[in-house]
Order: sequence, then structure tokens, then C-alpha cells
Amino acid sequence: MIDWPTNLVPQVKVEWMKEIPIKFLSFIWRASLGRIPAATELAKRGITVESIQCGYCMAMDESPNHILLNCTFAKTVWEWCNMPQIQLNTVGEPIEYAAKHDTCRKNMKVIINICYSTLWEIWKARNERIFKRLITTPTLVADNIQMTVHTWMKYKSSCPFTNLSPIVTEYDTRIM
Repeated sequence: MIDWPTNLVPQVKVEWMKEIPIKFLSFIWRASLGRIPAATELAKRGITVESIQCGYCMAMDESPNHILLNCTFAKTVWEWCNMPQIQLNTVGEPIEYAAKHDTCRKNMKVIINICYSTLWEIWKARNERIFKRLITTPTLVADNIQMTVHTWMKYKSSCPFTNLSPIVTEYDTRIM
């Protein structure tokens, strides 16, 4: 039996859903553990990085939680998802919120899809900025989130699904 230190045991249950490709689920799982290659994590492993400062806000070190939640860029993207205006400290918090938010399984799946897609698209925008020198806007990232969720639900879900707008609108009204 392996005795894991308590800080390494994942505290968040990542929903492994067939609608979401394994590549994205793996990213979400690693992000929930703080194991994505952010500048601070790379520096901890002895990898030389140009700077450990966040390339968007330049105010904080680029940690997994900062990139995906607390950077002003990420916060603006999360506003599209209508996350309650609470301080999110770890990647696990929006994942837990999405999984517990709705008792209807179909709606919960859509909300989880939005949450996972948001994390993925913020990470993708960060990588495009670093590796391709492409600067994007939070609005474009939000558009990509909508397309990604629509694609995942339309082509992978067993339930008929053609339009994200009614579900997002319903989600919006329940949060307010």
C-alpha cells in the first residue's frame, strides 16, 4: 500500500464524461492537482523559464491557479460563465461548483462541460500567447468555449442537442 502525503491526494472529483475527449479530461485532472506546466511549476523542477511572472497581468507569478482563475484575463473569461462572484483559490473549486450546482443530470453535464471548456480555453490562450505570440481577447476565448461545448455535446452526447443558448440562458437565470 502506498502512503500518500495528504497534500498530494486529490480533493476534487473530476467527472470523467464521455462527451468530453480524454485529452481535455486529462488536462482537467492534472490542473486540479496543480500539475500543469505553468512557469512556477517548471521553475520548481529546475527548468529555466524566461520569467515566472504572468504574461497577461504581470502582477503575479504564473501558477496553475493564477493562470486559470485569478489572472484578470481569466476572471474576465469566467464572468461569461456566470460563476458567482466569489474568490476562486484552486482549480478544484469551479469543478466542484459545477458538479454540485444542479440536480438535473443533463443540466449538470452542460455546466461541467462549460467549466472544463473554460479551463481548457484559458490554458490554450495562454499557450498560444507564449508559443505562437498570438494575443487573444477574453471575448474570443468565450466564443471558443461556446463552440467547444456545443461540439462536445452535439457529437458525443447521447441526448439530442443542437443549441447551447437555451441551456446557457436557463443557467444564467438560475444563478441570478
